[in-house]
Amino acid sequence: KKLAAILLCVGMVANMALPLVANDTEDFVIMQSETGEDEEIGFLVPVEQKTEVPEGYIGIYTAEDLDNVRNDLDANYILMNDIDLSEYENWIPIGDITHESSYDWNGFFRGVFDGNGYTIANLTINVFESYQSEDVIWENYGLFSCVYGKGALIKNLNLSQVELTISRNVECASRTNIGAISGDLTYGTISNCFVSGTISISNNGEEDYFMSIGSAVGSCQGNLESIITNTSISVTTEGSCSHHVGGIIGIFSNSVSSNTAIGSISVRDCINHSTIENEGFVNAVGGLIGRCATYNDSLSYIENCINSSDVCSPERQGYGNRIGGIIGYVEQRETSQLIINESANRGTITSDYDGGGICGQLYKTETSLFEMNRCYNSGTITVANSEIATAGGLIARIESNQIFKDGQQYSVHTTINNSYNSGEIIGLSSITNKLTAGGLFGLIDSVCKVSVEYCYSLDTITTEVDESVKVSSGVVVGAMENSYCIVDTCYYEELNTFSWEGDFSFGAVGMNLIWGYPNEELQKENTFIDFDFDTVWEIGVTEGYPYPTLRDNPHNSE
Repeated sequence: KKLAAILLCVGMVANMALPLVANDTEDFVIMQSETGEDEEIGFLVPVEQKTEVPEGYIGIYTAEDLDNVRNDLDANYILMNDIDLSEYENWIPIGDITHESSYDWNGFFRGVFDGNGYTIANLTINVFESYQSEDVIWENYGLFSCVYGKGALIKNLNLSQVELTISRNVECASRTNIGAISGDLTYGTISNCFVSGTISISNNGEEDYFMSIGSAVGSCQGNLESIITNTSISVTTEGSCSHHVGGIIGIFSNSVSSNTAIGSISVRDCINHSTIENEGFVNAVGGLIGRCATYNDSLSYIENCINSSDVCSPERQGYGNRIGGIIGYVEQRETSQLIINESANRGTITSDYDGGGICGQLYKTETSLFEMNRCYNSGTITVANSEIATAGGLIARIESNQIFKDGQQYSVHTTINNSYNSGEIIGLSSITNKLTAGGLFGLIDSVCKVSVEYCYSLDTITTEVDESVKVSSGVVVGAMENSYCIVDTCYYEELNTFSWEGDFSFGAVGMNLIWGYPNEELQKENTFIDFDFDTVWEIGVTEGYPYPTLRDNPHNSE
């Protein structure tokens, strides 16, 4: 059964376009030799190499100098040469690796490390161990174990031919953070860096064991900007432990504890080329970020970011994975806000549960707010190998709780503006019970209020499931339950067998002027009533794609 559709939904809310610093692979250069080794790396922000050590810095000239950084974790350092770490067969991260409390920050790097445009090659970490403990053990693995403090900074660094191999069998409430630059980043900033290599994780752990894995940073409670990653990440798990895997960051959170919010943090101008494959229970996988968790009265930004690589969850019957092109799983609580601006997924998403072009699953409580502005998905989304599967061009699943606190009923809110999907959505025959698929959203569930304005969905929903499988699909939403969705002035390709919505149970939809148009009419500017073609949108500028595109987030389907 093949459902082809084009949808346009427009509203009356204007948005200011933000400048996009880097949005395509043309902004940097990777040249490879015949052996596949990187010969030349260009950073997103050009680096003018210093030939003399600046005042207040310590020069790093050799691998031994780099190893000695651990002797003064508050100092400022600058690379003055390319460094080869081949002689260190098992690099010990700079700073304390293991501690028994997540809030014990002694022994972490708190200074400045300026890579000065140079390369550190052949960083190798091998961990093969099993252990039992009654204590909560926290571990961090990377070039640095943890970068901590508002003044802490890693910048202008290329990590080439990284090889991180972690194999664990853990029976305790433990946390392990793995990232090539740093296992953990708290309060600090990592800027203008490049990471390439391989990360291989094999783990058998209990339910209370968590792993956060990212090419650059495992666990991030700080700021990342202008990061490019080009690694191969492979995660194999057994047991019920949770894993958060991202092409750049494993878990991105604004809180160091349930009562302590960091404040405003951001991920800006980042590009992921890392491929991700997992087998076993992996809680959340994202092209950029595995899991994003926001708490308390805080504001978090993800801006000008791109995933261009495949995010894959191979065969695994049963439950589990939330897969997204930008973020696998978003969890918002209290009065937190998360804003995603001018970001795009171009990679292929394959999931056995939730698969979304921008986000796999969004879960919200209380008065938390979520906004998505000027984003798009052009990658193919495939859901397979499960009893129940959900797919959405932008977000696969939106869930929330409407709760009472101090006698007041909270209403959570999600707003999507000036965004679109052009990627194919596929449900394979290995789905055995139910498939929910939507051009923009797969499922909106559980007392959730969603506003959709100035958006459209373009491409096909293809289902190859057996006739016994329940299929709910729609141009905007595949299905909605106990929710409220506002869609204003919508257009779609007029087909006899197609409607803009799927199954609705106890839901409400506010809508005006639902019209069908032939495909060729949706290639004309005057069809898109109230779209801002002066500052936000443009049409007819992308070869092979005659539909509207975003001025500050150029369309690319590769």
